[in-house]
Amino acid sequence: MNTHVDTEAPDQRIFVQIAAYRDPELLPTLRHCMANADQPQQLTFGICWQHAEDDSLAEFASMPQVRVRDVHYTLARGTCWARSETQRLYEGETYTLQIDSHHRFAPGWDTTAKALMNEARRAGARKPLLTSYLPPYEPGDADADLGGTPLRLVFNGFSAEGPFKVMPVAMDGPPRRSRLERARFLSGHFLFTLGVFCREVPYDPRLYFFGEEPAMALRAYTHGYDLFHPRLRLLWHHYHRPRAPRHWSDNRRWWLRNERSLQQYRRLVDPKGASDLGSFGLGTTRSLADYEAYAGIALSARRVTQDTLRGLPPRHSRLARWRRARLLPEHVVTLPLTGIPANLGQHPDDFLYIGIHDAQQREILRQDLTGASLSAALAAGDYPLRLHSRNHPTTWTLWPWQTQTGWGDSIRGNVDSSPGERG
Repeated sequence: MNTHVDTEAPDQRIFVQIAAYRDPELLPTLRHCMANADQPQQLTFGICWQHAEDDSLAEFASMPQVRVRDVHYTLARGTCWARSETQRLYEGETYTLQIDSHHRFAPGWDTTAKALMNEARRAGARKPLLTSYLPPYEPGDADADLGGTPLRLVFNGFSAEGPFKVMPVAMDGPPRRSRLERARFLSGHFLFTLGVFCREVPYDPRLYFFGEEPAMALRAYTHGYDLFHPRLRLLWHHYHRPRAPRHWSDNRRWWLRNERSLQQYRRLVDPKGASDLGSFGLGTTRSLADYEAYAGIALSARRVTQDTLRGLPPRHSRLARWRRARLLPEHVVTLPLTGIPANLGQHPDDFLYIGIHDAQQREILRQDLTGASLSAALAAGDYPLRLHSRNHPTTWTLWPWQTQTGWGDSIRGNVDSSPGERG
């Protein structure tokens, strides 16, 4: 298939993919998307509408540019299945935008996104893909209140189950000449690229949720797509939705789909198993080894480069240097949380400082546990921590901070030993 697309072509339609699960923000998202587009007539929508009986899409369902896969929420099968359903609604549009159902849009977002695609093409990317986590918004915010800083995605360790994790980091510092930055990772809630992506890199409906973004980063890159983070604000995303219904909260057997999903991910990154995945496997333009060299990650060995840990942008034109970069091994430290104040975490600003040190007592990792992560760790009684370092971790320090009383007693111990002295 010839996938070359002229980004100056007269057909400038954008296929907007939205997987919506019982979300009251779907209608505001659609309104805001169209109201802030320079050319709303060039937008078409593919919506996997997973809804309850009292939900309504009547405001948009009769519009010819809106295509709907109507699904009662009890028949839904998870995020990646829903995204695969939206891709089935694609009808040859030049571009595609993949989002969730809770977003806000900058004025002229469509014109800016197309201009960024042209900028990437001029920089040598035949198939650019714009992606990142987005700055947050809260429903009810006035447009004038939408702010925040553009974000890049940074490596945040390997999970125990296999998929690597990422976290957003602000793009601070002075403006740069380019409005784009090379990216090694992909966001499922903001992806703007050529429309043929829907056919070239179809979502695997057997994936569930966790592992979606690593899998799609691998597959996009090996299919010849070059990943970029925009250095400007195009959209905003609603993150913390504590009362929002989720597929896994409505389905008691979600864990079974999740286990099967993780098995599917492991097949993807296994050179022997990836060939069995058909259209849901890796591409042939680049290899898995090419992605690892580009991203500075060794998936099977669970190692990363120092530049990857620091979040430095990858250099697509210097893969040979990345292939020679030293890979840092993974260390697993299980921290016993005995002796921590029982009321730690009752105030939202409480946190537990965690410090990991090498044999020379140099801090090789600092992490602050807060909120739900802190509560879950205290309930479990220990906290497994994964880190990458060329220096072997030898000691750890736990130091609770409470809003009412300040710093408490610190607890120190040796790695792989019982708790040590209090300070």
